[in-house]
Amino acid sequence: MNSRVLKLIIILNVIYYSIFSGTANGSKEKIILAADYWCPYNCDPKDKNPGYLVELAKKAFEIYDIDVEYKLMPWSEALLAVKEGRINGVIGFDKEDHDLLVTRMPQAYSMIGTFTRKDSNWVYDNLQSFDNQTITLILDYNLGRLVKQYFATNYVLNPKLFIVEAGDHAVGNAINNLLEKKVNIYIEDEKVVNHYIIQNNLSAYIRNAGATNKNNPEPIFIAFSHKLKTSESYVRMLEEGIESLGAIGDLGHLQKKYEIIAPK
Repeated sequence: MNSRVLKLIIILNVIYYSIFSGTANGSKEKIILAADYWCPYNCDPKDKNPGYLVELAKKAFEIYDIDVEYKLMPWSEALLAVKEGRINGVIGFDKEDHDLLVTRMPQAYSMIGTFTRKDSNWVYDNLQSFDNQTITLILDYNLGRLVKQYFATNYVLNPKLFIVEAGDHAVGNAINNLLEKKVNIYIEDEKVVNHYIIQNNLSAYIRNAGATNKNNPEPIFIAFSHKLKTSESYVRMLEEGIESLGAIGDLGHLQKKYEIIAPK
């Protein structure tokens, strides 16, 4: 698309939404998005690099003169808050839960890795590879349908094989479970663990033993509350905003910056 035409479309969109949302009168809209720390997708709100999905949302809604406030809170609390309509949306949602509104296309894809200590020879081959292994994972995280099913079945049969984390420091706690030999395996998004490893100089102690969804990455969304009347328009704005960012090159810049798997 010609850049001049695109700029005109963006300007017309901003004018349209300003008129009908009341922002033209000086009362600027604000969207509240929340999630727990899951960097590089969403990081510290005070950081100059707050995370790929955070920057993506801010840039997309900036087109419509709408501010995005990003808050950190435990994932289970964020999900409850958005489902009750106390906040607008959550970051890092998977589409298996149909209680929220999402765009037609995901904002990123997640490769789910299995991580062990460096002195381990264990490798992931299939779900049966987990049999008789001790595992740590994070409550309600997007680990893929098959891994969720495995966990749901086997946790009931033998809960001692699992340590389930939640809360503000869930990723760090799960990695500590692995390093302190409380478990043999940590199941998590590869980019999240790799980021933590680099930030904390742990590359000598942790290894990736294989992805559980190598041929089928899990979609990741910014999702909105069914309880709020504005949510459908926000989903549309996000879709159109991302398309506009792609046309002017900003989307590719963000994906390269955070090394994100881009939707196809």
